Amino acid sequence: MGERFERLFSSKESREKREVWRRLVNIQLDYATRLYQKQKDAGEPASFTGIISSSTALISSLTETYHLRSGAAHGEQALYQSRLMNVFHEAFTHRDEEGVWKKNLTKFLEKEMTDQEEANGAIGRERKEAGSFRVQPKRARLGADRRGRKNVTERFGLGEYDDYVELHIPRDRQTEQKGVRTSFETLAVQIVDQYPWVRAVTARSWILGRKGLADQLGFSKVDEETALKEKGTWWQLLKQDGQIDEKRLKHLEETDELPYHVVTGVIPVEEFLKQYLPEDRRGKVTLKRRDARGVERFLAIEQLRQKVRSHFLEWTWEQLERVLRNEEVMKDFLKTKGGQELLDQLREAHKQQTSFKDLGGRPSSGEDVGKAFEQFVQEETYTSETVEIPPKREVLTK
Repeated sequence: MGERFERLFSSKESREKREVWRRLVNIQLDYATRLYQKQKDAGEPASFTGIISSSTALISSLTETYHLRSGAAHGEQALYQSRLMNVFHEAFTHRDEEGVWKKNLTKFLEKEMTDQEEANGAIGRERKEAGSFRVQPKRARLGADRRGRKNVTERFGLGEYDDYVELHIPRDRQTEQKGVRTSFETLAVQIVDQYPWVRAVTARSWILGRKGLADQLGFSKVDEETALKEKGTWWQLLKQDGQIDEKRLKHLEETDELPYHVVTGVIPVEEFLKQYLPEDRRGKVTLKRRDARGVERFLAIEQLRQKVRSHFLEWTWEQLERVLRNEEVMKDFLKTKGGQELLDQLREAHKQQTSFKDLGGRPSSGEDVGKAFEQFVQEETYTSETVEIPPKREVLTK
């Protein structure tokens, strides 16, 4: 969570913000240097680049941005990360007492991020606004997530095939309690109107690590971790005005630990609506659920996604089309306008030997087709369920 590092490189950003970013970089370099010296003094194997890689966000943030913007394959990403490690190694090996090595490293990191900004443009993410927050609906998927974790929904007490919405808290709005509740009310309305199929609201942030805040907001803690490799974790050293929080920085310098851990929290959707749905929207609301039939059809669609992904460039178009048309769950959809457009787009992509993510995640030119397909998936795999959201006064007295 937190604002992205790269936003501080925009030509529209002030010189003061650039200086804050540089200071955050130096804080992490100083932190890594202290840990290196501690290990060396204790007679332990010490590696500065190893500490930079595992206990700061300096390499991981650049590598992630490089991957997201360039779409680099795993091998290319590994080579890029190796190049970054060599730069840190050379700088630290030839370090000087005046700290010029840190200034040069900071300049290199700033140039690297700026070059990526110019070469690749902005990252497009499937995130939507909810008041002061960004939200990202997360569909159930077979297999592991991008961190390699399987059955992620089980961590939230959900079923393997349940969906949820992930909440992202921008750094500059993280301390306003009133703004948090107002944004939650906006999200509650959006869930009823746009995401009735989600079973929970989740959030992962150091903000939830602040004493008692997760409980106050109604979130149950799923896990807690230091997450030093994630750039958003280090934003806790900034005050709301963007300046360094000297008290928190002192805590880091004295203990070599950040004040707050990153907490993952979850709240079931009905409980979320009971707490935050505005009064004028309360009463009977319609949510979506997956019954046994829905799960069966969901699995059929997911297996089809994987099959098409795996063989898209390997099979002939005739083979691919036959697989799609013979799949029982797809027959009705392919008779619609959206289904025909999907086939046309896949045919053209195959002709151009262009790969794609899956049936619901093609190039931007197919956004409308993707929406039509996702709407079809909803209709095929969910059933409606009416629930009662009581007035707030009743919720408060229980």
